[in-house]
This record gives sequence, C-alpha cells and structure tokens, in this order.
Amino acid sequence: MVEAVGLKKITRFDGRLHIFQRPLTPFVWCGFHHKGRYVRKSTKETKFSAATAVAESWYTLQQAAILTGDASIGGRSFTTAAKSAIKTLEGRVKRKERSDTYARGIKLILQANLIPYFGVTSVDSISIVAWEKYKTHCYKKNPNLSRGTLHQHKSALRTVLNESFRQGWIKTLPVLKDVYDTDKIKTPRQWFEPKEYQSLLAAIRSHKKTLKGTRWEKDADELYDYVVFVANSGLTAISGHNCLDQSQLTHIVCPSFVVLSFAKVIAAIRLIRT
Repeated sequence: MVEAVGLKKITRFDGRLHIFQRPLTPFVWCGFHHKGRYVRKSTKETKFSAATAVAESWYTLQQAAILTGDASIGGRSFTTAAKSAIKTLEGRVKRKERSDTYARGIKLILQANLIPYFGVTSVDSISIVAWEKYKTHCYKKNPNLSRGTLHQHKSALRTVLNESFRQGWIKTLPVLKDVYDTDKIKTPRQWFEPKEYQSLLAAIRSHKKTLKGTRWEKDADELYDYVVFVANSGLTAISGHNCLDQSQLTHIVCPSFVVLSFAKVIAAIRLIRT
C-alpha cells in the first residue's frame, strides 16, 4: 500500500494488519497483503481505539477464511474480470470481429447469471470444480435446463477466463469439460425437396423482376445470389451471410467437403439462375 501524506497508521499482528486513517476522511480503515493484492475494509469507526477491535476481529476471520480455502479472498474478482471481458467484447464488435448478437448474448448471461453467482470470487480460483457447482446451482433453479443453454453459460464463463488470462490475472486456463451419460441428439440439417426448391427459385426470381429498373435492382440480385448460395451450401443462414459479407474470404467448404473458390461459387450461381 502506498502511504499518503498525512496518513495515520498503526499495525497489529507483527505488522501484518494495518490500521490507518487517510486525510480528509473520518473513518478508520484496515487492511493486509495477500497474494499480491491489498485486501482492505472500512471499520466504520472514527476512533482508533474502537477501530482496532473491529480490525483485529475482521483480520482473524479473513485469515480463517484463507486457511479454509475461501475463494473470495485475494486475486482479481470475477465481477471485475467480467466487466473487463464485456468491454473487450464490445471493442471486438466495433472492429467487426464478433457479431453484435453474440456479444449481447454473452453480456446478458454474465449480468443475469454468472456475475450474481460468482461475484467477488477470485477469478484464479475458478476451476472445473467451480463450474460443476455452478451447473448444480442452475439445475436446482431449472431442472429442465437444456444442454445447449448450459453450453452458452460455459461460453460466457470462458470469455471471462480468456480475458483474465490475457490480462495476466490467471496463469493457466482451466479445462471445463462436461461428461454426459448420453450422446447429444444430433438433428440433421433439412434440405429442400425438388419441388420446394423450384418454388423457392420461382418466388425469388419473381421478386427480382418486380424490382428491375429500380434503385433496389442490385440488392435484389444479391438477395437471389444469397438465397441460392445458402440453399445449396449446407451453411446456416448466419454463416452464409458472414461468407458473403467478408470480402477477404477466398475459400469455403461445401457439404461434399470439396473446397471451392468463392469466385467459382458465384459463377456457378449465375449459371443456375440463367
């Protein structure tokens, strides 16, 4: 702790406990060093005599908590790390490295679930054990919680842990691996039947014709390309949009696992629509 000019200070327990009063404040504070962090608290007292008793009692309880493995003592708190992670994520959205929808989802889970649960818990104490306890907490609140929703919570937690690792608040990233009794139910992606596909093409062609000669003609052409591309690539709508939106994209992978250049895909689409 950097001592300010005019600081009044006494120590207890061989100098490990500091009891001090800063200038321009009526209250006496107390604190101690732990794992590179200065843990402090206001005694809510204005007299050193009364504050000393409060400080010694608080310090004793804090040391007992450390010995019993209380994760809330020392280190960067989860709340602080989560706020930093949200700020970093918002920056990535501005740089178009992440979608706004993804960022809003992560932020919502952090603010509504993870921050209230972990709170002041030291981020360097979060491990697979903490994750399992959190899962138990979630299942108690909602026994029918889906695996997909829980995976979103894990993604939000990993976002905070990755931020903590980048900031040097943790030395290693914990492995958060879930074990399930049954395999995840895989739902195959549905393809259009020939008649459905022809109906789709007819509708999109009709839409394009109605906009010919207007200022939206180019947009209609791009919409046609997008619909045909997504319908034949096996990509999700969002993945397809990202492919078409990224000018630096040079290759995509089709369902047949054949790598095609993006230029060839566009050329193939134009052949289909003629």
